[in-house]
Amino acid sequence: MEKYMRILKIIFANDGKGRVSPKLSIPKNWLDQIGISINEREVEVQFNEQKKEIVIKKKKQEDRDE
Repeated sequence: MEKYMRILKIIFANDGKGRVSPKLSIPKNWLDQIGISINEREVEVQFNEQKKEIVIKKKKQEDRDE
């Protein structure tokens, strides 16, 4: 199993009302490899507060059918 690492920057966009919305651009080839596309774009995001990690996974098919 190969692992890839990149240093990315978070984009902070102002909404005009004084609030900030953070966004992250993920390399498209990574999304392609795990099957995320325009039509299949639901993901499961987990935040591990203890480890200070965010994990993004494609939402499982059975979860989408609910």
